[in-house]
Amino acid sequence: MISDARRGFAGVWALLRGDPEFPKFFDVGAAGFVRSFAAAVLSAPIYIFVVAAVDRAAGTLAPGSEPVNLVLYETVKFAVMWSALPVTAPLLLRLAGLDRTLFSPWVVVHNWTLFVLHFLMASSWLLYLVGVLDAETALRMHVSVYLPVTAVIHWRVTKAVLNVGWSMSGALAFAHVLFSLIGQLLVNRVLQG
Repeated sequence: MISDARRGFAGVWALLRGDPEFPKFFDVGAAGFVRSFAAAVLSAPIYIFVVAAVDRAAGTLAPGSEPVNLVLYETVKFAVMWSALPVTAPLLLRLAGLDRTLFSPWVVVHNWTLFVLHFLMASSWLLYLVGVLDAETALRMHVSVYLPVTAVIHWRVTKAVLNVGWSMSGALAFAHVLFSLIGQLLVNRVLQG
C-alpha cells in the first residue's frame, strides 16, 4: 500500500508538471484499479483531521448536538466523494464518445490525485491549528485557494489521462465534480431531514 502511495504521489506530480511519462507511475490493470482505492484508506485520517479542524474553527458542533451525526454525515460524504467518478465515468465516457478502456486509467489517476489533494486541503487547517492562521483566514484560504486549485487539477488530470482538448476535459471534469457535489448535497438532505 505504501509503495503504491509513493508511486501514485510521484505520478500525480509528474502529470501536473506536464511530464509525458506520468502513466508509468500508475498500474491501470485490474489489480492496480482495486489497489488505487487504498488512496481512500490513506486519505481518511487526513480527511478526519480536516473535518475536526473545520468543526473547531466554525464551531459547528453546537452544545447539545450529536457528534455521532457529524461522523455519520462526513463518513457518507467521504464515500460519495470517492465513488462519484467510478460511478459516473462510464456514462461520461460514452457521452463524450471516448473509448471505455479509458475508465480504469481515469479512475486510478483520479484516486491518487484525491490522495494528493487531501494533503493540500489539510495544509491551511494545519496552519490554523498550530496558530499561524486564524479561523477566518484558514477558511478564506480553503475557499479562495484550495477549491479553485482543485478544480484546475481535476481539469488537468482529465485532459492528460483522456488525451482530449481543454474544452472536452473541462466539461468532463466539471460534470464529474458536479455529480460529486450533487451526491454530497443529497447526503446532506437525507441525513439532516
